[in-house]
Amino acid sequence: MLLWTGVSGLGRTARAGGARIAHPVVVRRILIITALPTVATVAASWLGWDAGNVARWALALPLGATIAAVIAAVAAGDLR
Repeated sequence: MLLWTGVSGLGRTARAGGARIAHPVVVRRILIITALPTVATVAASWLGWDAGNVARWALALPLGATIAAVIAAVAAGDLR
């Protein structure tokens, strides 16, 4: 719920229905920030350190949740 609020741009320019529309730059920043743990595990793997499946799963959760929030916001019409 909090990710959807952030991704949908609460407090941004209002549209006719009262919902808010996020700017694509804001959504891109959120996706980049939440991808950092996943990128870190990939880099660590390339350097020879294997974090294990549970650690990779846990560190991929923020990215997966954000992508789900973006898809939900688009489906609800809160993103263009």
